[in-house]
Amino acid sequence: MYSENESHNPHDPNDPLTEPTSIGSNGSSSRLGPEHPVRIGQFTLRRVIASGGMGTVYEAIQENPRRSVAVKVVKRVIADDSMVHRLEYEAQILARLRHPGIAQIYEAGSYRIDNDQLPYFAMEYIPNARSITDYAREKKLSTAQRLDLILQVCDAVHHGHQRGIVHRDLKPSNILVDSHGRVRIIDFGIAHAADAESVRPDTESETGRIIGSLPYMSPEQFEYDPCDIDTRADIYALGVVSYELLAGSLPYDVFGKSIHEVARMVRETPPRSMRDHTESITDELEIIVNKALQKDRQQRYQSTFGIAQDIRRFLAGDAIVAKPPSLVYQIRVVARRNKLLTGSIAALFVLLVVGITITTTLWLQVDAERQRAEAESARVETARHFLAEVISSTAPVGYFDRVSIADVLDRASPKVSEVLSDDPLAEADVRHSLGLGYFRIARNMQAEEHLLRALAIYKQELGTEHDRTLKVLVDIAFLYSVTGENRKRLDIVRQIAEARQLRFGPFDPRTLAAKLTVANNQAAMNDMTEAIDLTRRTMEICQQTLGMENRLTFEAQLQYAWLLVEQERFVEAEQLARQGLQRAQVSFGDSDNLTKGARSVLAAALISQGRVKECHDLYDNKPLPTNLGIEYEYQGVPAIDRGWDLLLFWETWCPFSERAMPYYEKIYQQYRDAGLDILGLTECRAGSSDEEVRRFISEKNLSFTIARENGRPANYYACDGVPAIRLLHDGELIWESNDYSSRYVPRSMLEGLIAAK
Repeated sequence: MYSENESHNPHDPNDPLTEPTSIGSNGSSSRLGPEHPVRIGQFTLRRVIASGGMGTVYEAIQENPRRSVAVKVVKRVIADDSMVHRLEYEAQILARLRHPGIAQIYEAGSYRIDNDQLPYFAMEYIPNARSITDYAREKKLSTAQRLDLILQVCDAVHHGHQRGIVHRDLKPSNILVDSHGRVRIIDFGIAHAADAESVRPDTESETGRIIGSLPYMSPEQFEYDPCDIDTRADIYALGVVSYELLAGSLPYDVFGKSIHEVARMVRETPPRSMRDHTESITDELEIIVNKALQKDRQQRYQSTFGIAQDIRRFLAGDAIVAKPPSLVYQIRVVARRNKLLTGSIAALFVLLVVGITITTTLWLQVDAERQRAEAESARVETARHFLAEVISSTAPVGYFDRVSIADVLDRASPKVSEVLSDDPLAEADVRHSLGLGYFRIARNMQAEEHLLRALAIYKQELGTEHDRTLKVLVDIAFLYSVTGENRKRLDIVRQIAEARQLRFGPFDPRTLAAKLTVANNQAAMNDMTEAIDLTRRTMEICQQTLGMENRLTFEAQLQYAWLLVEQERFVEAEQLARQGLQRAQVSFGDSDNLTKGARSVLAAALISQGRVKECHDLYDNKPLPTNLGIEYEYQGVPAIDRGWDLLLFWETWCPFSERAMPYYEKIYQQYRDAGLDILGLTECRAGSSDEEVRRFISEKNLSFTIARENGRPANYYACDGVPAIRLLHDGELIWESNDYSSRYVPRSMLEGLIAAK
């Protein structure tokens, strides 16, 4: 993946395709430009988007499937045999790496120009991507947001390291961020296979040459022995990138200095303090970065997973591994994480000092229970009086004046702390109610404020495992699922899982269900390695403790199979989903949601493998209705003979539709030339209107056909919510899903459908 913001020289004399004459796919000469496009294989080159290092990168159009790609070719001046091997090796490396945070390679090959055979390869192309440092600067990201980017890089690099691949040239220009804040790592051109089975063809020729970019090279990379480089060189480079991203500068002033001066500095001089550049860097954060920058690689983190874990501990307020475990530090962390516990210990110490001994008797227990009941009754009465006063004071005097729910909530909000300051739990109960009220009228910012304040009070007064604490945590998690704030939701569902485990134990169904939710959110954050591992472990526990026929066991199995589809492990996913479908049909019946889910995952695995026709039988060869019941056409003509491939059922009031519809517009733009057609259908229910639909279409820049239907298609396809998706092939149903997450139709399914057309 390359961005058109990469630096380049469109008239590089060493570029074989920008010289006065250029080679076409048939060996003839031509000039690169709109009037004389250059073809290499099935790729039509359009323009140079990056030039430097080993090769030049072009934006190009691939014929089948038709899409924009980035094509990288070697420069003529360095196109010796060793460099050809190097670029071919880069293609092999990228082909082995399948991760959302690593640029995907589509095709590799070579072409002839004059007497030279020069390699090329095609990669995914994303416009408007920025280097990680430029993106952070332009978006003015906070420290926490910058750490989130580093966590994404750690996850992607860890994926490569697990497969024996050392990048060896990690730097900001090789770490791009797209417009959605997702990281992509590019240019494994000087990567080194650490496993013994993968030997580079030009290893010997590299001895005595420095490989890498000077500001980001580890001390051992200056030793001129590429065979001695391992994954810890990437740990060091990641430390430099993190230093630059967080502090806005490099740890060493290397510019204008010779290679030998830089080598001596990196080997012998300690890095500058990050707090010399910005005061926002905490002691713990600087310790994490400095551990990655250790000159002795034995003293660094031994994996990017280790860096990521320490960053997550830092963000959660836990003790980090990189800091020596002194007693004072541990006490400080415990106090920070457990303020209520620390206060209780201090109070107990005072009681012990003054010699007060409390003897617990049955009478005292009964009396305490009576006092608790009285306090709870008084608390409820306090909250009732508060809400009654707010409602009565907000109601208008005139008989025909009207007041909205929002007016009542806005009137109540500023008074909560003032009126209920002496009763924290009553305040928490009222804030919980206010938060839910704001949530139901789509005032999400105010809802979040009240719910988080209620959560803080419940934790302080009742603890993390109490019913009220768990209830508000669940409500907050649902709020974040609606707003699409996946990282915040991941933090909340982790708290739910931890609290349930403490209260109910690790094998309770409520704990196991929470862990599946954590894994699902990890997948939404593209942390697929952790998501698959947690789902698999939870599934195995469900099988052992709950039994194979338990509904939660089925849910875990289906979630695991779906994650395998997203990881393109189609054969495993198919086998697991097929077993699940057969058992679900026997245990729950054909119309049960678990049976439908198993059928959906099985169809996804088959479609991704190009076995589309097998899916017709899965859905009993169910055809598209002959009468769509179209009442109004907003744009396009939804004729029955158009052969629609993808039906979308949606509504303007639905927050999930807010996120889903722009996503499907991108799919339409990418695949419409390949023949994929989309029809969006709405019933204008629940307060929606034609005017709101037209506004939605305009705001979201939707271009595919959209119409209002009378409810028949939605009922025909059993759509029990919005947005709902139905894939068709030759006019028959081949896959269905109700889309309530931020993860939609995998690309492998769309390409499998298009290949079958």
